[in-house]
Amino acid sequence: MRWRIYIFCLGLLVFCLGCDHDPGVLGLGSNFSSDYGSMVVDTTTVQVSTVLLDSIPTSSTGSLLMGGYSDPMLGKLTAKAYIQVSNPTWTPATIAFFDSLVLRIAHSGYYYGDTTQAQTIEVHRVTKDFKTFALPFYWYNEGQYSVFYKANSLYNTTKTPVESTPIGSRQVIFRPNAKDTLTIRLNDALGKEWLAGAQAQAPDLVEPGRFLTYFKGVSIENASAQPSCVVGLNTDGMKIRLYYKEYVEDKLTQKYQDFAFGSTLFNYSNIDADRSATDLKDIATTGEVLSTASDDKVYIQAGTGLVTKIRFPHVHKTIDGTQTLLVTQAQLLIQPIKDSFDKNHPYPKTLTIYKTDRSNLPLSQLSADYNPSVAQSASYSEDKEYQTSSGYTFNMTQYVQTLVGTEGNNDNGLLLMPPGTELNTKVNKIYLGVKNSGTTYRVKLKIWYIRKSIQQ
Repeated sequence: MRWRIYIFCLGLLVFCLGCDHDPGVLGLGSNFSSDYGSMVVDTTTVQVSTVLLDSIPTSSTGSLLMGGYSDPMLGKLTAKAYIQVSNPTWTPATIAFFDSLVLRIAHSGYYYGDTTQAQTIEVHRVTKDFKTFALPFYWYNEGQYSVFYKANSLYNTTKTPVESTPIGSRQVIFRPNAKDTLTIRLNDALGKEWLAGAQAQAPDLVEPGRFLTYFKGVSIENASAQPSCVVGLNTDGMKIRLYYKEYVEDKLTQKYQDFAFGSTLFNYSNIDADRSATDLKDIATTGEVLSTASDDKVYIQAGTGLVTKIRFPHVHKTIDGTQTLLVTQAQLLIQPIKDSFDKNHPYPKTLTIYKTDRSNLPLSQLSADYNPSVAQSASYSEDKEYQTSSGYTFNMTQYVQTLVGTEGNNDNGLLLMPPGTELNTKVNKIYLGVKNSGTTYRVKLKIWYIRKSIQQ
């Protein structure tokens, strides 16, 4: 029924504005003086803060993150990739000679940071079983749960112990956007142990359940003193390859056997951040930092779970409901601060919005205007001519119409973040300014509405 009223009011406005006659002839009566006008306001109070999501599932995504970089506002980020491999059905010849054991890693083409510097990559042996856990399904005070809850998952905060001494290392220079295969030679003693075990058909090497108990997996990490980039690794095709030689028709022949990753095996990215020297130093404890406590800036960073919370507490006061006939359009404008991204540190291509409340849990995705089956999202649009209006624009008409019609205090808000498929597979970040940040690049709500004022 409400939509019919909106259509009627909009039609009435068009008729009024298109008429050259005095408003008194519209049938409202000669004793009334009417004024209809389309108004716009962009000074609505926008309350913003930086929120740290409890945990993000990073397992079984098909892509892992490895590396690190330092950010002046967000601190030092470190990403480690963890993966298991399976043992093959394999019986080498009684007489066989070990050659080498190597880890083969496929680069996904994703990178973030400066790839021109040489990086030291280390492989460590996992010492304890991978332990899955689930986020608390219920927020006990609110009776709600996070949409990112996934049973039997491993998360960006999951820590799995490894041996302190690496079983392999290599210095590399990553090539941006290249999907090369990186090989890291592993400990010869481990390779000889595997070959001898396979020859003897030792249970630890030939029985699937026993092998994962014997060799639980590996971590892949950047051991550089000053890591400068994070890269993406494809789990598909990742394997440990054992090269050996044996006689074939009296000729010594090179052979290899793969210990490959499988879809049923554990893999995940641990993504940690040291924010001790930043305005967000207490966010791991408090869960939220207001913009007033962070130099009137807020942040979004994929991978670590930093998202921006947005509230419009006074929108119903900004637009006087007694004089507002209809909110015809509303846009949320997100303009990142320019020095928060560059060629090596690109902005997120797309942002999306989740509904939340005082719990700061992502409860559900905000739907697109008048289309509940489509999630609200916005892609970055660049103002190449003037460089003054680049950013993300969300059409928020239906959401603002609901807020205008809500009486009293409204504790609900919105969480602004990259899409779920990027939140756990990338580390792109942006800074956002607010009204008092001294920058024109900020979060702003712009509302168009029909204003009615009738005097008798």
